[in-house]
Amino acid sequence: MADTRFKIEAPCLLLCEGRDEARFLIEYLQFLLREVDKVYDNIQVENFGGINELSKKLKTLGNMESFEKVKKIAVIRDAETDWAGALSSIAFSIEAANIPGDLFLMEHYIFPGKDDEGHWQNGTLEDLAIKILKKSYDGEAPTDFLVTASKNLLGDIVGQRHMKLPRKHKNLLHMFFSGTDKFVDLKIGEAAKAGAFNWEADELQNLKKFLFNLASI
Repeated sequence: MADTRFKIEAPCLLLCEGRDEARFLIEYLQFLLREVDKVYDNIQVENFGGINELSKKLKTLGNMESFEKVKKIAVIRDAETDWAGALSSIAFSIEAANIPGDLFLMEHYIFPGKDDEGHWQNGTLEDLAIKILKKSYDGEAPTDFLVTASKNLLGDIVGQRHMKLPRKHKNLLHMFFSGTDKFVDLKIGEAAKAGAFNWEADELQNLKKFLFNLASI
């Protein structure tokens, strides 16, 4: 559930889908602040809850104390199985909100991001997370081995079930985590804080540019 009690503390608001997604983004922004540019400190990450709660969040946002300090707003969510529908859903929620349109970025962001040719992909944050795992961790089996073993096991499980796993992206990531000591009991945001991900991965470059665009005022 979204937190509707947050205080506006930065000029650039990034509204995201879910608590784990918020924690993941906060950890990535902390890396960018340390290693890249202090401009990213302009961004405040807030969870709007589920995909059907964005409209409600936006409608209350304009009445919040200190809203006049907000210079930019952006939305980020999973593409799921329909990236075009996800972007349309964001646009519909924004249109329904009583907030000046010029505060919003021209293009919002959907996970897992764009492919090498610049096209949006279907999927989720977990799909991105699998791609940006570090190559190895002290005392753990190599990442490539664990990912391959997890995919093979998932294939066997689906074969036994005779039906698809509806959240296979989550099954795969958490199956990988379960093959480690370090991340076995962690959610994706907690794993980000524990050092699971390579923040310099090529797959994050478009997200980095998006966040820079949001932070630049």
